[in-house]
Amino acid sequence: MPQNTLKEQSPRELSFKLPAKKIYGKPQRYDIQAAIAGESDTSFIEPAQSSQLSFESDETIPSPSPSLALTPKAIKSEKIETMWSVAQSVKDNYDASIYQIMWAFYLENPNAFIDENINLVRNDVDLVMPSSDLVMSTANNDARQSINFMSSLPKKSATISGRQLILTAPERPQIKLEEIVKSDALNLDDKASETSDASINKNSNLSASEIKFEKLIAGIDEPWSLSFIDKENIVFTEKPGKLYLLNIKNKKMSEIKHDLNVLEYGQGGLLDVLFKDQNIYISYTENRGDWTTSTSVAKGKFKQNSIIFKNIFRAEPPIDSQYHFGSRLVIKDNYLFASAGERGQGMIAQDPTNHPGSIIRIHLDGSIPNDNPKFKGNSNWLPEIYQIGIRNPQGLSLSPFDGKIYMSNHGAKGGDWFGEVKKGENYGWKILGWGGKNYTGTKIGPKWKPGFTKAIQYWVPSIATSAITIYKGDEFKEWNSHALITSLKDKSLRKLIFDDKSNVKEEIIFKDKIGRIRDIQVHPINGKIYFLAGDNLWLMEKS
Repeated sequence: MPQNTLKEQSPRELSFKLPAKKIYGKPQRYDIQAAIAGESDTSFIEPAQSSQLSFESDETIPSPSPSLALTPKAIKSEKIETMWSVAQSVKDNYDASIYQIMWAFYLENPNAFIDENINLVRNDVDLVMPSSDLVMSTANNDARQSINFMSSLPKKSATISGRQLILTAPERPQIKLEEIVKSDALNLDDKASETSDASINKNSNLSASEIKFEKLIAGIDEPWSLSFIDKENIVFTEKPGKLYLLNIKNKKMSEIKHDLNVLEYGQGGLLDVLFKDQNIYISYTENRGDWTTSTSVAKGKFKQNSIIFKNIFRAEPPIDSQYHFGSRLVIKDNYLFASAGERGQGMIAQDPTNHPGSIIRIHLDGSIPNDNPKFKGNSNWLPEIYQIGIRNPQGLSLSPFDGKIYMSNHGAKGGDWFGEVKKGENYGWKILGWGGKNYTGTKIGPKWKPGFTKAIQYWVPSIATSAITIYKGDEFKEWNSHALITSLKDKSLRKLIFDDKSNVKEEIIFKDKIGRIRDIQVHPINGKIYFLAGDNLWLMEKS
C-alpha cells in the first residue's frame, strides 16, 4: 500500500489505498465501506498489479517542461492551479500516467494536503518533485482508484493563510466516451530494466549514413496502428478513439467517423486497423459496462467519411482491467487471426474456456472454422481459440515467404519473445516465465520446458516488443524474409535472421531516433518503411 497513515477520523477524512483485487476468473470489486471498516479481504493481489511493487524506469527523465516554473526539485506554490494541471505539466518528465504522477506528488508531499486528501491542496506550500521510482511504485489503476475514492468524499471549503484551497482532478466520469479522462498508454511492460546488447551484432548490413528519416505527420494523438489502402493512402488509429484517412503524398488528412463503442482505458482504446478487399477490420477496447472491457474485433465497409461497423468477435469474459489487450490482426486466406492479451490475469491464459491470453482464428465474416482446435481434439476449448498461453502479444505478421504467422509478446520483467503461431499449442504463460521475473523480483517459472511452444528469440531484460513485420520489398531488399521487431522501451528497430532456428542472428538497425515505436508497415509497392512512433508518422528509406 502507499504509505499513508490512517487516523481515527470520520470516514470523509480517511485517506488510504484501495488495492485493485484482480482474481483469475470472475472479476471482483472492493466494498468501500467494508474496506473503511477493515473488513475487506485483501489476501490476494495479482503481483503485476500490486501497489507495493517497484519498477525501473525504461528511460532517463527528459528536461523539465517549461509550462511550470520549476526549481531543480520543486514547483512553486504560486504556479499551482490544480494537481491535475501539475501532473499534466510535468508528464513529459515521466513515463507514467497522470494518476501515477498525481499520486506520487501526494506521497512525496504529505504536508501539502489538508486532512490527507489529495483534493485539498495547500496554496502556500511548494511541491517537491517525486522521483521516477516513486512515480512507478504504484500501478496506474491503483493510483486512479485512490484518487477517485478521495474525489467521492464530501468536499469542504477551507482556507489557509487567507487563501482558498484548490480542488484537483475531475471526479470519476460516467461511462460516456466523450467524458472519459484519458489514461496514459504506458504500462508495466514498458518499465523493465535496461536491455543488454552484449550478444547482439550491432553492425547492420546498412550503415547509419545509408538510412534517412522523414517526419510526415506530427502531433498525432497516441497513434496505434496504420494500414495501406493503396499506394498513396493509409488509414490509422488514435488510441483515444479516432480513425483517420491520410494521403501520404500530399499529406491531406481527414477523420473517418465510426460507431464503435470504444473505451480508452489504460492500454486500451482504438487499436489495430487492417484494410482488406474494401473492408476495414479493427480491434478495440469495447465498453462492456461498469468499467469492464473486452478485446473486440469489428468489420465495416470502407468509406472515406464514415464507417458502420459490426462486431465479428468479442473476448469473453469482459474484465475490469486496463492491461494487456494484445489486439493485433492478420488475414491469411479466408481467416482472420487476432491476438487477445490476458488482461493482467496471469493464469487465465491457461484456461481455454476463456478468450484472454490466446490467439483467435475466425472467418472474415466472424463465423468459426470447423478445423479449429475445439473440433480437432480439444473439445473444452472455446471455438474461436487457436493457441493459448500468451501474455500480451502486440505484434502479429504473416510471412509472404513461408506463409506462416509470427508474433511478438511482452513478457513481465524480462521474457519478451518472438515466435510462430501454432495451432492448438500453448506458449505456457504463466506456468513459464520465458526467462523473466515478476515485478517483485520473484521467479515466475522456467524459460521453457517440453510440452510448450518454444519461442524463436527471447529478450531478457525486456525491450518492450511492440509491432513486427516480415520484410518484403525493394527498398531494403537485403532484408527480405527477415523479421523487423520494434521496441517501446529502447525505441529500437531490430532485425532477426531466423531461417536457421539454431543460429538466430539479431542486429540493431537503430535506437532512439524517432521515439517509442508503436507500429511498422511496409509500403506495398516500393518497400519503404513507415512507423507510428511517439506522436508522429515517420518514413524510413535509403539515403
